[in-house]
Amino acid sequence: EFDPFRLNMGHSFDVGGMINNQTLYANFRLLLDYHDFLEPSVRFRHIEGLMERFNLENLKHLRPAFVSSSAAKAACVLRAFALRPEVVILDNPTHGMSVEHIPSLVDLIHEHQQKHSLKYVLVSSDDVGLIG
Repeated sequence: EFDPFRLNMGHSFDVGGMINNQTLYANFRLLLDYHDFLEPSVRFRHIEGLMERFNLENLKHLRPAFVSSSAAKAACVLRAFALRPEVVILDNPTHGMSVEHIPSLVDLIHEHQQKHSLKYVLVSSDDVGLIG
């Protein structure tokens, strides 16, 4: 009975949040497959598009433990947007994230507000540049 609510919420954790024995790609794919989001034929392109935002496409076949903490953090944050939710909850999204990824995160938020159904972004952070 909570599925309609859960499907409209994306979240990222401050630390972790990825299934460690699965590749970055599989972490995204499991989410999309489980919720039957998008046609199977376009799921790969959707995941690739998200990963390209933070230049993670070359790491897609690696497990979270085998990528930098910055890349794992970026993947976790990106996964919050995978189902194009109405609400995104980001717990310290820039902590440990590469500085060059922060503008991409801001662009991603704006794009989802303009082109998709994103209405609310809840951020817990001490990064004044992000929330200021």
